[in-house]
Amino acid sequence: MVVGFGRLGMLGIVAALVISFVAFPPTVAEAVDPGALDITDFAVLGVDGVYLKQNASIVSGDVGAVNATSGPYLAGSQETTIGVGATVPGTSRVIGDSVKLKQGSTVGDVYTNDLSGDGAVSGSVITPVSFPLDVTLPAVPIAQPGSTDFDVAQGDSLVLDTGSYGLLKARNDASVTLTGGTYEFSEWDLGDRVTVDVLAPSQIVVAGRVDTGTNSAVTPGVGVEPFELELTVLGQNGNSGNVGATPKAAKFGIGSTVSATVWAPNGTLWLRQNAQGLGQFMGRWVTVGIGAAVERSADEGPNPPLSVELLTPTLGTTVFHLETVQARVSGEQILNVELRVDGVAIGVLADPDGDATYTAEWDTRAYSDGTVSLEAAAVDWAGNLGVSDSVAVTVGNESAGIADRISSDYARDLITVDEYATYGMQSLMNADDLPERYFSSFLVSESGERADGTQAALTFLKDWNQMSTEVRQGVIELGTLDGPVIGEFTPDEPVAAPAQQAAATTGFTSADFPDCLEKTESYVIRTIGFPAPVLPKAFECRTVFDHATVYWNVNSGTFWDVVQIVPPIVVPLRKDSLADFSDNDNSGAGNLVPDYIDRIGNQTDIAWEVYDDMGYSQPESMNVYVSELDYTNDAPGGFVLPGPLVQFDNDSATTEYLPRHELFH
Repeated sequence: MVVGFGRLGMLGIVAALVISFVAFPPTVAEAVDPGALDITDFAVLGVDGVYLKQNASIVSGDVGAVNATSGPYLAGSQETTIGVGATVPGTSRVIGDSVKLKQGSTVGDVYTNDLSGDGAVSGSVITPVSFPLDVTLPAVPIAQPGSTDFDVAQGDSLVLDTGSYGLLKARNDASVTLTGGTYEFSEWDLGDRVTVDVLAPSQIVVAGRVDTGTNSAVTPGVGVEPFELELTVLGQNGNSGNVGATPKAAKFGIGSTVSATVWAPNGTLWLRQNAQGLGQFMGRWVTVGIGAAVERSADEGPNPPLSVELLTPTLGTTVFHLETVQARVSGEQILNVELRVDGVAIGVLADPDGDATYTAEWDTRAYSDGTVSLEAAAVDWAGNLGVSDSVAVTVGNESAGIADRISSDYARDLITVDEYATYGMQSLMNADDLPERYFSSFLVSESGERADGTQAALTFLKDWNQMSTEVRQGVIELGTLDGPVIGEFTPDEPVAAPAQQAAATTGFTSADFPDCLEKTESYVIRTIGFPAPVLPKAFECRTVFDHATVYWNVNSGTFWDVVQIVPPIVVPLRKDSLADFSDNDNSGAGNLVPDYIDRIGNQTDIAWEVYDDMGYSQPESMNVYVSELDYTNDAPGGFVLPGPLVQFDNDSATTEYLPRHELFH
């Protein structure tokens, strides 16, 4: 039996005059009654939690969590999390018993009892709020799936009329058409680039889980509104149903498009990285992935004509391996943009940056060498179609040699001058170390044989003066290798220093920073089997982020530690004060943590979320310490040790991407 979705009643907001709100600095207004909120006001609604990940965006509609819980949480220790750089428009509300706004996030009005984080509030902070919210959630239907399973082969299609079915499995590039009405399934398992088109208003109930692949699409037909396509997913997370269990109840893949009202009452509804959602997304927990966007409803009225231009590759380009295809689309309410090769649609392009530039990777290895034509086609929510001019390119997987490939990418600005030199020299010394994109059985295509190495090297090094000092030095020192480094990391409790403690040299004291100990105390890092010039060391300060604990120093000098062996001995541990104590915190106000430390911690958090969204297993928290890198052989700006532990150079210029690089190791 399929039951329709209900309505949302009043939010239980307790009106009160807010005198102050210590936990967060933005504007705080008097508590006001937000008025009746219909369920159609919400773009994202989680019963127990909501998480908008890095750079996710809500185009329209409210975001909220119904219950006040004691955990476990989707992220941190709060019901509602707005991630780094995520945006919620000023016309929308963010609701949760506890709310965290991460660095660079922006929101409108916030309804909460506990607000934290460094994000910006453009509206008002309204508190106190009564939880659970006074809402009427959608009904949970009783699923009665059938026993007929479907396995749609790659590239094939299937048309289904209303009815009860078992498993719906569709392999890559398949298409499924539902003619409309009431449907029940046991499970959905959809591969990459699979489309599910629903031609008429429908209610769909899946008794188990829904899992769609990369660049998949679940959309209504022309003239059918998103609220007329109701998809209820009754499965739970994994075997336990816990928030962290996998697989998730309803997962829509990277770059997918979903236009529907989706309800997952027993588990997590997850729109993955760069997914596009139009409609309403509700679940026990709801995660909106990195760069994903959700819009509650499309604007009414006719859309202007679509204009589509294929940007890359350009006319006459020789393409090979995986090629990035880009198209620019001018129009409104774009549903999807597809890539066509010789007139056949092969995939969907995504707009991860929201700048109307749509991108996809095209695997040219599926095509024989020779000329093919490319075009991009776009369709909007009203069904208007726009197609770019056709562009002829040459597939050269068999004919293009290593040097041809590297030089082609450099000429197209796909790699930097440093990468051009590095890859070029690798092609001459050890081609096995090259990225797979450049693999070939010969160096150049003209002769089909290895060219003169000296002449090739001169070609790769022709822009010597534009290369970085590091790459030029690396070319000079080609052939040298650093040996492996092994260590253990064990942070001790703070210990008192004997009278030999060296004096401070920075002009600051530990008391200037709330994350620091007294000068006579220190966190001690001991190691086993690590070169003595680097460790052990001591640290006065410890700043905790979501996925990183950063150790650093206010004072330089020596910290003396008693090593409990027989007999006990006193050993000196070096301390390196931070090179840059600037504390502007991007707003001029400062947060009593040096910007350099904030940058390391925040960049590590960003990297953790990116790799988590990509499915990598990684430790929940990374221990990081900042000190002078005095390891021999000109060590780089950072390196990873077991523990887990990362060391960064005491140089604020190295932290833009280095934390992401080191965490990847």
